[in-house]
Amino acid sequence: MSNVIDSNLKRYIYQFSPLKDIAPKYHEKLTPALKLTSYSPKALITKHSKHSKLLHFLVEGSIEIRCSFENRYTLNPEDRRSQKPLEEQLQNRSTVKAITECKILTADVAQLDQLQGWSHDYTIFHLDEGELSLQSDTLIDDNFHGDWDHTFISSPLASSLPNSNIHQLLSQLEDIAVQKGQTIIEDHSEGDYFYIIKQGHAVVKTASNGPFQGKAFDLYPGNYFGDEALIANTIRNASVVMKSEGVLGRLDRTLFNQLIKQHLVTPLAIQTQAPKEAFQIIDVRLPIEYKQGHEPESSNMPISSLRKKMTSLNQSMNYIISPANDSRSELATYLLKQAGFNAWYTQEQKSTA
Repeated sequence: MSNVIDSNLKRYIYQFSPLKDIAPKYHEKLTPALKLTSYSPKALITKHSKHSKLLHFLVEGSIEIRCSFENRYTLNPEDRRSQKPLEEQLQNRSTVKAITECKILTADVAQLDQLQGWSHDYTIFHLDEGELSLQSDTLIDDNFHGDWDHTFISSPLASSLPNSNIHQLLSQLEDIAVQKGQTIIEDHSEGDYFYIIKQGHAVVKTASNGPFQGKAFDLYPGNYFGDEALIANTIRNASVVMKSEGVLGRLDRTLFNQLIKQHLVTPLAIQTQAPKEAFQIIDVRLPIEYKQGHEPESSNMPISSLRKKMTSLNQSMNYIISPANDSRSELATYLLKQAGFNAWYTQEQKSTA
């Protein structure tokens, strides 16, 4: 075990709960309560304790959590459970040991509790700004647009990505200044960039014949857009116009595919699917296409109605999206993954004969 010198511990705050619940104005106070430690394989990292003074977070490497001789499992940073303290995985007599070289972030519980309390008060004051007296204005963070990254990290998209991908995504964003009334995306144009609003207010104007039937949606700091056309490699089905001046962060198609699409939109070969009871096949083509031929025991749910029918799906089920090699299947997989479902799109295996 050895301490790791890292001059930018703040970058880990947005990767883990409850660290990311701390208001940005208190990050400077939180950083001294964080420490990064390196562990060698087989080293004991921590064990269950009712009075632990530290929270442990897995940053790099693989670990084994052993609850008993029979009950043990491996955890790595790509596992969603790693976004929370290891202490949440521990039961009576549980231990955590390094399998490979590991880096573990620790946070002082007492300091974290105090800053969580302050952040809670900050949130209340911010929401109730109109009711405060002038003497209370020092409690309000006027630079509220600085919370765009916290909002994005709490989004369904970011919640589905590994911590390492989120960190790379935020560091790779290209900032562009935009003006009030400026059109960022034109309906029926080709997809080129993925955008996150850092400052400002935008409105999405959907196409009348699209999935949202002409409705308009407001976007604020932390909201994102432009992703679906990149996922499906198709034209835009909405326009996005700035309602105020602001700043946007953007990723080009290559980085979007590398950091987002490749992780969320993954194939499953038809020939290697699990036992029938373990999955459900959804065919996202139009009904007329479905009737002309489909996978046995599949159900038809056109991509245009998937959003509305998603609430009827079972979160514990594995979903296989067909048909194979169809951009609509990739988009449906992306939408389901964002909503917290286990989903893959079908991909025909090449014959080895």
